[in-house]
Amino acid sequence: MYVPAEKAPGWVSTTKNEHLKKFRPMRRSNLVPVPIEKLPEPEEYNYVLQKYVLSLRTPVKWSCYMEATHSVVVEMNDVVAHTIFLKMESSAEAAQNQMWFDCTEEFKKWYMKNIPKPTSPPQQEIMQYLIDNPGAWYSKKEILRNTKVPDSQWRTAMKALQDKGLVIGDGPSMKRKYKLAEENG
Repeated sequence: MYVPAEKAPGWVSTTKNEHLKKFRPMRRSNLVPVPIEKLPEPEEYNYVLQKYVLSLRTPVKWSCYMEATHSVVVEMNDVVAHTIFLKMESSAEAAQNQMWFDCTEEFKKWYMKNIPKPTSPPQQEIMQYLIDNPGAWYSKKEILRNTKVPDSQWRTAMKALQDKGLVIGDGPSMKRKYKLAEENG
C-alpha cells in the first residue's frame, strides 16, 4: 500500500532520516542537478520519490508493471538525490518497496517556490502578451505597441525574462524577435 511521507510509519521516516544523515556529509558529489526549468510540470505526475545514493552516477531506469521512467538528479533544500516522477499509486507503492522515499508534498512546495516567474509589472505584461498570442515571433515594437510597458523599461524586463529562461530571442539585435521559451520545445 502506498503511504505518503507524512503518514508513513516510524521505520520509514527513520530510514529516510538515517539515509539523509549519512548522505549530507557527502552531498557535494559529481552528480549534476537538472535545472528546475527542465523538470516535469506538476500536472505531469502525481508522486515524487527520491533515492539518496551517490554511488549511482547516471540516471536510474526504474520500471514496474504499469510505468517506466528514468530518474533525474534534483538538488532540493541542499540535498542532491535521484528523483522519479510517477503517475500511478501502484507504481509509487512499488518504488517505496524498493527504498525510494516519498517527497511529493515537499517537492511541490519547493518547486512552486523556486520556479522562475516574471516578477516586475513590465515582465508580467510582456509574459501575458506572449501567452495570449502564442505561436508567432514578435518584435520589440509589436510587444511595446500592445502592452503598457514603457520603452525605458524594455531592456531590463526582457533581459530578466531571458535570464530566467521564460522568453527566447532570435535574430540580430535591431531585428530581434521574441517568443515564449516553452513554445520552442
